[in-house]
Amino acid sequence: MKYGYFDEEKKEYIITNPETPTPWINYLGSDKYCALISNNAGGYSFYLSPKTGRFMRFRYNNLPMDRPGRYLYIRDNASGDYWSTSWQPVGKDLKEYKNECRHGLGYTKIISTYANIESEVTYFVPLGENLEIWLLTVRNKDKKKRDLNIFSFAELAFWDAISDLTDFQYLLNVCRNRIIEDTQIIDYDVGTYVSLIRPRAYAFTTSPIVGWDGDRDVFIGPHRSEANPIAVTEGKSYNSKAIGGNPCISFNIKVDLKPNEEKTFLYVVGVGNASEEGVKMKKKYSDINNVHKEFKKLSDNWDNKLSSFSCKTPDTITNQMLNVLNQYQWHTTFNWSRSASYYESGTHRDGLGYRDSHQDALAAIASVPKRVRQRIISLTGAIYQMGCASHIFQPLTGEGAGGRDYSDDHLWLTLTTAAYIRETGDVAILDEVVRYFDGEEKDTVFDHLDRTIKYSLTKLGEHGLSLGLHADWNDTLNLSGKGESVWTTQLLYLVISEFEGLAELSGRKDAVNKYAPDKEKLLEAINKAGWDGEWYMRAYTHSGKKVGSKESKTGKIFLNPNTWAVMSGVADKEKAIKLMDAVHEVLYTKYGLMLLAPPFEEYDKELGLITLYPPAIKENGGIFAHANPWAVIAEAMLGRGELAFKYYRTIAPLAFNDIAEVKKTEPYIYVQFLAGKGHQHMGESRNSWLTGSASWNYVAATEYILGIRPDYKGLMIDPCIPKDWDGFTVKRKFRGTTYDIDIRNPNHVNKGIKEIKVDGKKIEGNILPVFKDDNKVHKVEVTMG
Repeated sequence: MKYGYFDEEKKEYIITNPETPTPWINYLGSDKYCALISNNAGGYSFYLSPKTGRFMRFRYNNLPMDRPGRYLYIRDNASGDYWSTSWQPVGKDLKEYKNECRHGLGYTKIISTYANIESEVTYFVPLGENLEIWLLTVRNKDKKKRDLNIFSFAELAFWDAISDLTDFQYLLNVCRNRIIEDTQIIDYDVGTYVSLIRPRAYAFTTSPIVGWDGDRDVFIGPHRSEANPIAVTEGKSYNSKAIGGNPCISFNIKVDLKPNEEKTFLYVVGVGNASEEGVKMKKKYSDINNVHKEFKKLSDNWDNKLSSFSCKTPDTITNQMLNVLNQYQWHTTFNWSRSASYYESGTHRDGLGYRDSHQDALAAIASVPKRVRQRIISLTGAIYQMGCASHIFQPLTGEGAGGRDYSDDHLWLTLTTAAYIRETGDVAILDEVVRYFDGEEKDTVFDHLDRTIKYSLTKLGEHGLSLGLHADWNDTLNLSGKGESVWTTQLLYLVISEFEGLAELSGRKDAVNKYAPDKEKLLEAINKAGWDGEWYMRAYTHSGKKVGSKESKTGKIFLNPNTWAVMSGVADKEKAIKLMDAVHEVLYTKYGLMLLAPPFEEYDKELGLITLYPPAIKENGGIFAHANPWAVIAEAMLGRGELAFKYYRTIAPLAFNDIAEVKKTEPYIYVQFLAGKGHQHMGESRNSWLTGSASWNYVAATEYILGIRPDYKGLMIDPCIPKDWDGFTVKRKFRGTTYDIDIRNPNHVNKGIKEIKVDGKKIEGNILPVFKDDNKVHKVEVTMG
């Protein structure tokens, strides 16, 4: 079933049916202030931290779902009828109520028509400001004058999200929510003991009000909900303060509209002192021109972010994903890591997931290189002196948790640093001096990388493979003890290769071959103890049992050790073809590649949480959109363009647009996983938005299918495409210049370059010359063959 479509020109996903299978959301804000909003105006906001800066409440996994939110109610005083500008929470009959939601870049617009009244509300967070704007326009499409009241509503939280859900005996007695009479600004203050900031917030409307409410229980009334607040049904506010209790913000505006007349109203909710920031912002936004200026700044900012890459291929979905939607998602994920979504409450993980943040950064380097540099420095500071990393790191406080029991976290630092230098040429980052996480000792970034490898080499098992410890990339594969991970060993092998390249690039000759003997031993161990005849195994358990072997009853073949065998270079061409053929034969489904097959059916304490999940869910045989692009990369490296594109296209979100009832989550956003083969709801997904799927699918498509890949020496051209493509074009910014690339495929090959011309002159090889910071556009003509 189709619920909407992507408007390529306006860069908006337009939802035409509000009864989406799950709430389909958008993220507003990109710096300190974050607001989540659904197509029905549900959602919440936080400042700095979703755990200790939560000031707008949300009830997760609740019925009715997607409550509360940012609601605007319209009441017809003649009839007593009322509705909300979003379909929910009132939920009028859709035969009479027309609704459209437009999720754009950093804003959401909801347009509705009911009882001859049209409303249009735009929600956005201005750049650099710690507030959100609700801009409402109401139009009378009736032939008679209309007498209306408009009520706004949002429920406030107590800043500390965990306490907000649990410690009612304390929190229901600490808030002070009142209105400052002379400014008509709501002042929200909470005395709490856990917060990164002093918990203050404010709210105002720039229109004259006839009433207000600050107490949720008064506004809603007993035995009611957001669907039928007593203030709205009765048509009056109670001017209620919340001195203790459950705070809210609500303003009541009286509106008279002549036929065809429209009026605009502005609401602002922000973080700060009402008498200071509140007054300042009310003065600023009382001039509607400032609202439009801030919205224009936001739009221009997103246009600039998306300008580092654009393409035109024969496939419309590929173009729409790579030019807009995929970029928009990985920017969002880079900003917020795994901190807060409709699936992550922000209370369990507050800050940056270590490996997550490295993977998110891979896609972001070309667009926001300065921010990625800062992120690399921050994550370098989360390395312990022994060489492992803090599994969760909060850069705002310098605090973190875990690390000693993960076999892979620390190794991602080398891959991200190498990718950053390939993109920017900024070798100097290796000489930046950074403190270790658990002491005053400082070292260069390069020496931190060195220490991560040393640490991993002390964690090898009986077969010469990396100990799996509590977990590797797969957080649910809990090998422990003597258990060994083939995949982590492949990652370590690749990291040493990258380390060697960085050592040579930075002139550290003594370090180039430092780990050469260890690298050879790892290669031997992987191919001796890890190869199972047709594919690579996943692991050995503490007792020595093989995992991911043809000898296994369940979990015979895993995706990751086979894709990474190609990506890391540990598999020769013969093995690579054989194992990737097995991957396609056993793991491929119409919705993507399963992470393993067959799924585990019984709990195995030597494998851990992975065997507690039901078959075909999550890591136990689910279709991991995060891991699928590794198969895209592997097939592209092997030159098999049809399979590379098939895998990419299968899990592209827009490919599910017309069957959205299957996937259920947003058909414009990557998810973490979909239910795999054998599950009763195969193809159903969860964990959308904040997932490494966004970054990796972008990298796989742009750098390996389209083949526009940064290299230390310049921009490499190495496409691997379906043979039936006549070609494609790409505009790519790289090191301060722009390349306008036209790739033609007259011989209809998957891979291979016959000739490249730059500005009309033929060059040798397939690496474009660097025109550093010349701010010009260089024409590149590529002929495949």
